[in-house]
Amino acid sequence: MPRLERQLTWLAYLILPLSVLLVLYLTLEPYTFRFGELWASASPLTLVGRFLGGPSDPEDAINNHVLFMPLGFAMACLLQGRVSRPLGLLAAIGVGAALSLGVELLQLFLPGRTSTVLDVRSNSLGSGMGWGLWLAAQLWLSSRRRLRLGLLAYLALALLALFTVPVDSTLSSWDRSFALHVGNEQSGDRPWQGAVTRLQLADHVLTADALAAAASSAQPSATLLADYVPSELGGLVDRTGQQPALLPQQREDGTTWLTTGTAVRPLTERLAATSQFTLIATVATASTSQSGPARIISLSESPTQRNFTLGQAGDDLVFRLRMPLTGPNGVWPEFRARGIFATTAAQRLVLTYDGQQLQLAVDGASYPVVLRFTPAWALIQRIMPPELSGSLVWLLPFLSSVALLLPRLICLAVIYLPAGLLLAVLAPDQRAGSERRRWILTGLSALAMLVLFQGSWIAVNGAFNLLEDLAMGLLLFGAAFALFNARAALPSPA
Repeated sequence: MPRLERQLTWLAYLILPLSVLLVLYLTLEPYTFRFGELWASASPLTLVGRFLGGPSDPEDAINNHVLFMPLGFAMACLLQGRVSRPLGLLAAIGVGAALSLGVELLQLFLPGRTSTVLDVRSNSLGSGMGWGLWLAAQLWLSSRRRLRLGLLAYLALALLALFTVPVDSTLSSWDRSFALHVGNEQSGDRPWQGAVTRLQLADHVLTADALAAAASSAQPSATLLADYVPSELGGLVDRTGQQPALLPQQREDGTTWLTTGTAVRPLTERLAATSQFTLIATVATASTSQSGPARIISLSESPTQRNFTLGQAGDDLVFRLRMPLTGPNGVWPEFRARGIFATTAAQRLVLTYDGQQLQLAVDGASYPVVLRFTPAWALIQRIMPPELSGSLVWLLPFLSSVALLLPRLICLAVIYLPAGLLLAVLAPDQRAGSERRRWILTGLSALAMLVLFQGSWIAVNGAFNLLEDLAMGLLLFGAAFALFNARAALPSPA
């Protein structure tokens, strides 16, 4: 298929540099190299020992495979017909190994990064897997029969994965050693300009009556685990007496914030045990454009290790929540509410989590976007490495609905694009009867597929956003069907 091969070659020329840039971007973040400092404090043998003896994480190995697969796929496509298959495989693995070795050596000089020879092995294997994916695609596309069987097998596995993928949205992975901070991270490098004049936490979702009682300035409610109010000595003090005070902390550059200084273990254990919470905060930002996100309230150890973080990015509210599904950084998915801090007036924020969904209310009014942790999120975490998916949050901060919509769109594409392609392959040939009969059979087949897949989607993820999901599914399904038929209609090259 010369036309298809030419198209894939041009695609490979695009994928190869992009995959290399993506690897460098994701693996060398935050790019704060300390060459001189670390070279002076550690001998070359010490650095080599760190590299050879670095720890191994099975989940990181899987992410490394996925991250380097596009590189191997592009290499295989570009080397097709130029070298033998065994030599092409060795070249793909070699390029992946060279890139990975360079990255791992640079990571030795990045604080917070772990460099290990095991990552070089898993990255190289990922590049080889990308080469294997190209070979499988060639065999798959070599005949209509193989394409049909392959698509049927793929769709069966995709539906099985959707039904069986575990969704762990509990707070069981919370770290009990983290302190509570207001206005910054423990590291002091995510400052927020503004004031928090009250902070309350409960280990369940409070009812409307309980929220009204919590707003009172009388004695703290018995349902609260913490009720922080301003102290005469500075900082915030917990009126329930259960948590340590939030006291002023100052850096050499004059940056100040509040911190408990020690772990709030009783609070963390209660929230982790129930996997629910209500966070109530009276907040007034001093600037409607802050970045970082700037940390308003954070139960965390560092910018990348948290139990939860309430922050401000631009004039958006950002909330990150740690769980097995989202990982220790909690950045994907994150909850983003547009324009909450477009005013410097004090606002009462109420964030609730019931074990499955996160909701926000501002001054008693519910925010229209709700973050639900469904199997679609669990599936996307297995399709995309957390580093890549987390970067999408940074790339798409301009529209919170897109950030929440994207994983659903990708999961729907995983099912509906191959389904549309399968229908195009199975559709009766124009010579096999009248045009009317052909379109009737095609329409009935499409309806049957849509009922099957949309029914499966609802059974797993619920009927939330039903019309939106159905519209996206139809669009993806129709696009795959139309593109295949458009390609089939193109004249063959002379």
